[in-house]
Amino acid sequence: MSRLSLLFKGSLTAALILSVCSVSYAQGGGATAVSRSTVVAGVAVDTVPVTKKKYIGNVEAIEQVDCVPRVSGTLTVAEGFEEGSHVKKGQLLFEIDPIPYKAKVQAAEAAIAQTKARIAYAEANFQRLDDLYKKNAGSKDDQESALSNLQSLRAELISAEAQLILAQEDLKYTQIYAEIDGRVGRRSVSAGNYVTPATPSLARVVQMDPIYVRFTMSERDYLSMFSGFNSLKELSTVQLTMPNDTIYESTGEIAFIDNSVKSTTDTIKIWAKFSNPNEVLNPGGVVTVNLTKRDDQQAVGILPSAVMFDGKNNYVYILVDSISDEQLYQEICNDSRFKNEIKEVEDGKVTKEEFLEKFKTEHYATVDPKTKRQQMELVNGKVDEKYLLVLRRNVTLGPSTNEMNTVYNGIKVGDVIMMDGVNKARPFDLVRPIYQQDASQTATSPNAKKGGSAQSQEPTSNKEAQDGSQARSEARKVACNVSTAMTLGVEA
Repeated sequence: MSRLSLLFKGSLTAALILSVCSVSYAQGGGATAVSRSTVVAGVAVDTVPVTKKKYIGNVEAIEQVDCVPRVSGTLTVAEGFEEGSHVKKGQLLFEIDPIPYKAKVQAAEAAIAQTKARIAYAEANFQRLDDLYKKNAGSKDDQESALSNLQSLRAELISAEAQLILAQEDLKYTQIYAEIDGRVGRRSVSAGNYVTPATPSLARVVQMDPIYVRFTMSERDYLSMFSGFNSLKELSTVQLTMPNDTIYESTGEIAFIDNSVKSTTDTIKIWAKFSNPNEVLNPGGVVTVNLTKRDDQQAVGILPSAVMFDGKNNYVYILVDSISDEQLYQEICNDSRFKNEIKEVEDGKVTKEEFLEKFKTEHYATVDPKTKRQQMELVNGKVDEKYLLVLRRNVTLGPSTNEMNTVYNGIKVGDVIMMDGVNKARPFDLVRPIYQQDASQTATSPNAKKGGSAQSQEPTSNKEAQDGSQARSEARKVACNVSTAMTLGVEA
């Protein structure tokens, strides 16, 4: 089994909580002293990029109804009504003296009955005069007058029936019911007072569960993070921080957004809906809205200390235990420090083989202090077991926090990254990796090292390949579990 496979299998669970120390050694025997730094290494893990924003939110009731008098009269409070209590839709809250309105209903009913009696007589009279007119025994004027009187009475009946409807409506308004389920507030008028339609609201019923939280987002954030309402609704998670700095127990969902942007502030209002069974949220309250956006693509997670910037690109150092001559040459070609030497190769002044031999001698040849014999720390593409080789990788960063940076491309899950001590090494250096096993002990032995470069050479036997594949599979499982802890409170 390769060293990288052993490293994957043996130390992944603790590789992401890291510390750093630095050691160096000198090698004599006439050779120049060589310093090999000790750095902190960890494994890049699979994660879901998460962006978090905070906004000030205002709690609002979804529904609220004012109990207002529609008719005039003396007010009575319904039996069982209590200020601040929960009420059900259709529950009687107030009653206005109904006697005058019952009388109006009866008067309207009497007027209808009277009009119907007059209509019956008018119909009989018209029928009689119409028969006489047809027999030339009566005048046309009498017949038309009887018809006009009948039609007038029929119109009076319609008016009387309309008056009855209004009287019945007024009588119905003498009883004031709750229009929604909710909690009623304080009464503004005491029982026994005379109220009119001009009297302010007697009480307000407010729906408490579910409830809205309204917050304002800049149009820039809205477009850059979500690009539209569907994305906002599907990819966001909304949590609340209460005024006492506790996290509200339930997450919310985006309900809707305003239909316009406020031009003076370049902001848009957004409403989120929350369940509120315990009525912790009260209309008018102020909370902190924690808006989290889960990205729709996977990424790689590393510690922020691993990322560097050279003025043009973000980059990290990966650590490998093997590298072919061709890959080593390509890596050197991409390093501006060696552009003159590479130009000599391209111009044919030296061969690629001669250049690589000189490069490896300068960087990886040391003298054994005991035997005084020269030895190479990079032989046949394999790095000496005490070290790992540093290579640079430019990366594209995703959302980042103090706990973790996410990377979209440049490295992959399972790559061994220099997480700390990056100022002690440069590309093509050999370094001693260290992995913290627990809070008090670190593992520095060769068997504790990790690897996983995309450019590592293949195992040299079928069994080694199978073992390495199995180890990397187990490493990815552990890495995925660790990534959950590294994400910003959102499960991958």
